[in-house]
Amino acid sequence: HVYFFPWIVMLLLGTLTEYNTIPLMYLVQICLLFTSIILLLAFGSTVRKTSPLMVLFVPIPLLMFSFRQYENMLWGNQITFAFAQMFSVLTLFLLQALQTESSKRAVFFPVALVSATIASFSAVQGLLVWPAGLLQLFLITSRGLARRLLIGTWGLVGIAEWIVYFVGYTKSRSSPPLYFVLDHPIVGLDYFLTLLGGSLFWQDAVAFSGGLLLVCLTVVGLGFLYKDREIQNNSFWVALLSFSLLSLASITIGRSGFPEEKVFAQALASRFTAFSILAVVSLYALLAQLARE
Repeated sequence: HVYFFPWIVMLLLGTLTEYNTIPLMYLVQICLLFTSIILLLAFGSTVRKTSPLMVLFVPIPLLMFSFRQYENMLWGNQITFAFAQMFSVLTLFLLQALQTESSKRAVFFPVALVSATIASFSAVQGLLVWPAGLLQLFLITSRGLARRLLIGTWGLVGIAEWIVYFVGYTKSRSSPPLYFVLDHPIVGLDYFLTLLGGSLFWQDAVAFSGGLLLVCLTVVGLGFLYKDREIQNNSFWVALLSFSLLSLASITIGRSGFPEEKVFAQALASRFTAFSILAVVSLYALLAQLARE
C-alpha cells in the first residue's frame, strides 16, 4: 500500500490530538456517512427519487455501518481503507454525473480524476477504480470525439498513476508469491468466495456459502439487466460491483498463499469488508432496479 493522503491527514490530526486514535475513529465514521450519502444520491437516480421504492434504500446504510467493519471503525489507521472506499465511490458517482445535462458537467470529469488519485494513493485497492471507471465510461458515453477524449484521458492518467505507484516496488519476503493462485486455483476460489461472503457473515463455512450465493445472484442480475438493455442506466452500480470484485481479487492474489491455518482467518478479516460490502450494496441496488421494472 501507498498511504500518502491518509498519512497526511493522520499527521495533521496527530499534531492536534497527540496521536489520540479516537478522532481518527470518528473520521472513519464520517467517511462511511459520506459514502452512504453518495450511495443515496446514486440510488435516487436509479429508482427515481419520487418512487416509493426509495424506501428500499434503508438497508444500504445499515450495510455500510455493519459491525463486520469493526476493525475499520476501531483501528485509527484504517482511515486508509476508508479513504480508498469513499473516494472510489465518489469517483464513480462523478463519472455517472457526466450523463446529466447540468451546466456543471464539465467540472465532474477533472474532479473525478482528483478523487481517483486520492483513492489510489490511500490503499492499493484504490488503483482499481481506474479500470472500473474505464468500464463505466464505455457504458455511459456515446460514440464520437468526446467519448474518445474522455476514455483516452482517463486511461493515460490511470496508467501513469499505476507506473508511479509501483516505482521502486519490492515484494516483502514474508508475503506469499503472487502466482500462488495460478498454481492453486481451487484454494484461490475458496478464498475469494469466503472474502466476498465475509462482508455479511462471521464464520468461514457460512461466508463461503454466502459468497457463492452472491456470485450466483450477480450473474442472474447482470443477465436480466443485459436482456432488458438496462446496463447503461445502471452503469454506476455495475462499475461499483466491478471495483469491489477487482479489489477482492487483488486481496486474493496477495494473501491466499499464506499457510492454511492463517489463510481463512485472513479472508474473514473485518477490515476487508470495506471493499466486499460494496459488492453487496451494488448487487442489492441492481436487484432493486429489477424490482422496479
